[in-house]
Amino acid sequence: SYAVYWDRVTPAGWDEHVNRVRKMRAEAQQREVRTIDKVIAGDLASEMAHQLEVKGESTAGRGMRGLAMYLPWRTGQSISYRMKVSREEPVTIRCRYFVEAYRQDKSLNIQVDGDVISHDNVPAIFDGTSVDGLAVEYPVPPGITSGKDNVRVVIRLEDGMRMTELRVLSLRQ
Repeated sequence: SYAVYWDRVTPAGWDEHVNRVRKMRAEAQQREVRTIDKVIAGDLASEMAHQLEVKGESTAGRGMRGLAMYLPWRTGQSISYRMKVSREEPVTIRCRYFVEAYRQDKSLNIQVDGDVISHDNVPAIFDGTSVDGLAVEYPVPPGITSGKDNVRVVIRLEDGMRMTELRVLSLRQ
């Protein structure tokens, strides 16, 4: 079966809608320029190219709700990927995920080469609307990536969380 989704906009809200779409496209282009490496969770080719390792139970699927109907996703207790990094530039890890029932007590634990980089006090950066998922950026201390071409990134998800994308971004704009 198929579904078609349309944006519903009033004549008075048309300009605001167009400006929001332009802003989202510009932000996506800037993010692509900054991207050093990217893995799409749940996409077999992308995950195998990044040496996926899973500990505990894990499932993968395709399809979400809202603006991200097409997205593949993965759940699991511990998911890890080998990701490229810059030897000289500071980087940040950007994880995009969905929480079935948004709760403040959910946390995303991220480790880079064994060092925990996720912190409860790091503010979330929302990407689009809440139905399009939540994107969180975690700066990686430079000492972890200095002189390295790649690192192992481990993500520990809590129940009810689906990861859709993991990026390594340059902090230089």
